[in-house]
Order: sequence, then C-alpha cells, then structure tokens
Amino acid sequence: MVSIIIPVYNTEPYIKACLQSVMRQTYDIQDDIQRHLKRKEITPIPY
Repeated sequence: MVSIIIPVYNTEPYIKACLQSVMRQTYDIQDDIQRHLKRKEITPIPY
C-alpha cells in the first residue's frame, strides 16, 4: 500500500488534474523487492 499526501490551498482550478495524475501512477512493489534482494547487504525491507 502506498499513501499519498497532497497539500492543497487555493488550488481548486488544479485539483481535478492532480487527482487524475495520481490515479494514473503505477507502483510495482515486486520491482522494489527484487532490487532489495540483489544488494550485497541484506537489511529488512521498510514496509
């Protein structure tokens, strides 16, 4: 799960485009895990 915080103040003209942009984003946790496992120093994943 990923949390997104969007600070807003006087942004009514832009909020719709902002939220649409957020909804189009992709996040692949599997990619993060694979990169983590390839490191020489193994530490717990901070999730």
